[in-house]
Amino acid sequence: MIKLYSFCLLILILTACNGGESAPPTEPEPSPKTDATYIKEILASAQSDLPIPNNQVVDHYQILLLGNSHSQGVGGIVERLIKARFPEKQVTILTPLDGFFLSERISDRTTLENLVNTPWTHVILQAQKYSASGLISYSTDAAVSLIQLAKTQGSTPILFPEHPRFNNNTEGLQVHLLHKEIAEQDSACVAPIGLTWDAIIDLDSNIDMHQSDGNHANSTGKLLTSLVLYQVITGESADELPYIGSFGVNESTQNIFGQMASLTLEKNPACNY
Repeated sequence: MIKLYSFCLLILILTACNGGESAPPTEPEPSPKTDATYIKEILASAQSDLPIPNNQVVDHYQILLLGNSHSQGVGGIVERLIKARFPEKQVTILTPLDGFFLSERISDRTTLENLVNTPWTHVILQAQKYSASGLISYSTDAAVSLIQLAKTQGSTPILFPEHPRFNNNTEGLQVHLLHKEIAEQDSACVAPIGLTWDAIIDLDSNIDMHQSDGNHANSTGKLLTSLVLYQVITGESADELPYIGSFGVNESTQNIFGQMASLTLEKNPACNY
């Protein structure tokens, strides 16, 4: 009995005792790319000096809005404006909540994966660092690289200069000109947001567009910013949009906003297609 058991054990060891063939050795899975390697490869894929893709007329607006706290809430308003004009079209807008500056985004793997793995029609770039005093010069290399990546993917890059802070009558133009300089390095659309704010403030300084910190836009200011972006994205006049009462801005003010957004864009075209 002991000999029979020993014999069977030997057979089990030699043949796996189940009548099947042993599985071939598996190849080890390749190690995932490190963040640094992935980022380096993505940036190397960007092409320079491409023309701006014109995606104003599409059936599905797919918009990536990369920015910091100044961009929060704007995407939802832009979506509602587009749907008000084109109820039959699809609108998808992604606004990451990380609040990075553009100089931080260029080394963030998640940002780059978001940018290159979805067929965005438009990529909006906000949060370029700048010196209000003009005494410090911040690099614009990240903004230029993101512009190049967007165009390589066939997306329309739109630079989003911030609005001026409360009671600052020079900042709107200052930030706009900074973004125009970026677009001269590699062509991109420049939404004249600060210039439109300046025009509204000159027209009626009693319109409250800032939060209590004097820096961020309140819901009224976000509507003005969004009207500018709406026209840049779609090519449709903001002045021709219907009144939308759910924004909480009275019809007279909303009409003035639309008119001024369109007038400012007429004087300062955003895109050179």
